[in-house]
Amino acid sequence: MKMCMNPRAIWNYVNLLKCKNAQVKAIKSAKMLKCYLWFSLHMTTVFKKLVLIFITYKKIESYKRCKR
Repeated sequence: MKMCMNPRAIWNYVNLLKCKNAQVKAIKSAKMLKCYLWFSLHMTTVFKKLVLIFITYKKIESYKRCKR
């Protein structure tokens, strides 16, 4: 009960909680960032592949047209 009467102790406890929350938030945001980076990396590779497929397809189409 002494802690309840001591404003300093309460303040320390509140700061500790704040620090914990900040740590948790930092960890969460880091995880989110990791996920986002991974996702964007994979999306760019998929996108690049799609673009390559599309370009290849267009080239084949134009080549076929020239052959005719």
